[in-house]
Order: sequence, then C-alpha cells, then structure tokens
Amino acid sequence: MLKRELLEKPYDLMNDILVYLYNNGGQCTKEDLCRNLGITPNTLSEYTALLQNFIVENDFLADITIIEDTQTLFLQKKPTFPLKLCYLKFLERSVKYQIIKWLFTNGSINGPVFQDYFNISSATYYRRVTELNALLEEFQLSLRRGKIIGNENQIRYFYYCYFWFLRENKEDLDQEINKLYIPLIDELTEALNITFDHLEELQIKLWMKITFTRLNQTREYTFAADFERKDRPLFDELNQILFHYMKNYDRPYTLYEGLMFYDFFCSLRNFSVYSPFAYRLAQQQREEKTYLDYQNQQILNYLNQIGYLQNNFFPKRHRILSHYLYQYHSQLYYFDGFILNFDSWGLFLTAQNLREPFNFDDVHKFMDFCQKQFYPNDPLQRYRNVLSEINYSSILNIAQDLANKHIAIAVHHSLNPFLAALTIQLLKNTLGNKYELDLTVYDDEASHDILLSNIYNENFATNSSYYYVFSDCCNQYDVVEIEKLIQQVIADQFTQQPNEDNNLT
Repeated sequence: MLKRELLEKPYDLMNDILVYLYNNGGQCTKEDLCRNLGITPNTLSEYTALLQNFIVENDFLADITIIEDTQTLFLQKKPTFPLKLCYLKFLERSVKYQIIKWLFTNGSINGPVFQDYFNISSATYYRRVTELNALLEEFQLSLRRGKIIGNENQIRYFYYCYFWFLRENKEDLDQEINKLYIPLIDELTEALNITFDHLEELQIKLWMKITFTRLNQTREYTFAADFERKDRPLFDELNQILFHYMKNYDRPYTLYEGLMFYDFFCSLRNFSVYSPFAYRLAQQQREEKTYLDYQNQQILNYLNQIGYLQNNFFPKRHRILSHYLYQYHSQLYYFDGFILNFDSWGLFLTAQNLREPFNFDDVHKFMDFCQKQFYPNDPLQRYRNVLSEINYSSILNIAQDLANKHIAIAVHHSLNPFLAALTIQLLKNTLGNKYELDLTVYDDEASHDILLSNIYNENFATNSSYYYVFSDCCNQYDVVEIEKLIQQVIADQFTQQPNEDNNLT
C-alpha cells in the first residue's frame, strides 16, 4: 500500500500535481503533466485552481506557491517547509483514513453514526468501505459489519505500519504515547544488551500502545494455522521479558502475546544489525537451521554465483550481510503486506538511485530468483513488489561495499573521540603508506575488520574477529603489533585460494 492510495478526490490529484512538480525540480510543462497524470488540460486547470485555493485556506502561502504561465507550472517552497504537510491535510479529508482512525480508537464502527459525524451519505460511506477493503486485502484483512476482520497479528501489524508511516513527524507521536512502556525498553536493553536509539524506542512504544488498545477492545483473536509453528530462535528470552512486564502492570498475558511481540521485534528493524543481539540471533538461526537461514544460504550462494560475493570475502562482513537479509526476510516471513511512505515517483527515483553502480537487470533477476525459489505460487508476489525492489537494491549495494579489498579499522578511545582521531592519524602516518586501510572512529552501527581500543571490553572481544588493546594513542610497540594483526588479516582473508570451499554463512 502506498500512502497516496488513501487519498480521495479531489485531493488525490492535487497531491499528484504537487509531488510531480516537486520531483521534477519545481517545474513542468502542462503538456507533460497532462500526459503523465492522464488528464485533460481543462482538468489540470481546474485542479491547479483548487490547489492554489487550498494553499491560501491553510495559511501555507508564505511557505509554498504555485505559479502558472501559459505553458508551464512552477512550484516554489521555503527550504524549511516539508511538503508532506500538504499530504497530511489532504489525508484528514479522506473518509478511508477517518474510518481506520475510528476503528482503532473504538474497536468498531457504527455506519449511521459515522455518516452523521462526518456529514456524508450512506452511498459514499459504503463506497469508501469497498475501496478500503481492496487496500486491506494485501494484509489479509477486511472490514465487515463494522469491525476489522483477520488474524490478530496481522491487525496489529497493519495498525503499526499505518500509524508509523503516515506520521512522519515523530515528535507529535512521541507526545501521544504513554511513558508506561519505558520499563519494557529498559528491561530489553539490559537483558539483551541492546542500545536503542530514539526511533527504535518509539517503534516499541507504538507497538505496545496498539497491543494495549487491542487488549481493551477484544479478546476474540484468530490466528493462521501455522502461526505457532513458525521458527522463532531466542523466543524464550524475549517471551520472559514481556511476561514479566505484562504481569507487573497487571495486563492479561497469553503465549500469543509473546509470539506476536517476538515477530514484531525481530522483523521491523528494532535493533542494529551490528548489535550483540543481532549476532546471537543469527547464530541461533544457523544452529536451528531455520527457514530464514535456508533463505540466507540460497541468496548468498546466488550472489556468489553472479559475482557479488567472492570466496575470499571476509567472514564477518558476510555475517553482516546475513543480518540485513534476516531482518528483511523476517518481515516477509512473519507478516503479509506493507505500507510505504513514498509516492510512485519517489519510489521510482529511490530504486533508480539505489541501483547504481550495478546493472539495472541485476535487481529484477535477484527478485525473480527469490520469488521462484521461495514462493513461486504466491498470489501477493511479495518478492517482486516495490518494497522488495528497494530492499534487494540495498542488499546489492551493501554486498559491493563490503566486498572491497580495503581493511576497515575502527578505533575506540574511552576518554575522548579526539584521542581516537589522534590514534588514527598516527596509524595513517606509520602504516597508511604500506597497506590499504580505512581508519575510522568506532561506531557501533558500522562494520569493521579490526577493532582497536585503549581498554579491554568483553563485548568488543566477542563481536570482533580481530581485536587489539593499545596504550594512550599508540606507541611504537603498539604500531608493530597492529601491523602484525593487519598481516594476519591479509594472510587469513586475502590469500585464500579461489577454489577453497568457504562457508558463506
């Protein structure tokens, strides 16, 4: 589902005109607009006038203007004005949007009451319900007799995607969400050794808000026949955390709550692919020989065959690529459907830019391989949709970045990043002319081959293939030892024979 599909006349076409102008550098001929939007010149003139009135009525005139001459339309906006504000105003006038909002707040909807409240006819209401059901189909959901019908995990997932991707300004969302969920985040942080950023915390809070809202509305849940049988490595750890949290707040808890939370937490990018938990989860995927691990092996072998991976590929870099694949395929494995915050032109431009510098056909061949290999008869064609195109484009870019022959060295200093920068400069001066090195200040969100630190840290030692503790900003002894470590990396990784049978996972 694209956000634009929720808009209704005349706001859908008004939004199209704005977005098209914006994506074309702020100007476009009327002829091109008519051809690309599939409208007549008279329709374009009518909707341009509506758009200009809309800008005035919403006090946007100081921020955005539409200028028209005989042949061309121009868009001018202040650098600090987010164009999505216009979309949100259009969205507020969408009956479909208001239906979903009403359903989430109240659990059900009474048609006549809703029609009176929004001053719409019965025919309009039922027409919008039909349109909404067409959009809900990819989530395996429907609206019947005033209620949203489907499996509970899909209902919660839909609401999560809906409110997360429609509300781009997270400050407003943050103010609406109860602080009640902070103890859960604290326990996840401590028990799983994860550091969440602000957005990751907000994602968890939003999921829990949806969970508590649904618990207050109904307990009549349905689930797919295979819901309990899906692979869930490390489930007991997450389940225990959620169980304690729910009991402490006197909330009803069943095993299904734990299963749904696990699926959300492990599939919607709630933690970094470089986090210790990501490494443990991936290791458990391999040990349990899960379906996601089977997918990873098939894809890594495929990427090796088409030249994106090589046998002398760094093992740790391989694991990082696996972590990205686990996160994306988890979403396809546990849930159906998606919502993207792009418009159709934005999608095209994003996918086009992500495809560089590799071949255009590689992405679609990649998508075709996955669709035929994993779900050939899928009615949703989930491995060939726009979300997959963006994700697989990103995977190919990541594979290319990780396959470079430079040795990535991260430098950590417990006292000050400036001291880490001094260490980097020293190493550049002494070793940079002898080896191809990428030296950076340590960032737990970035990949590295060698980690240097002025202190011993158990997590560093566990999660780094090559780890060295130096003194101050490196002395002569340290430089000699670090050079030995670089030589060891070269011997271990760059001098392997091409026919050596390396484990790709």
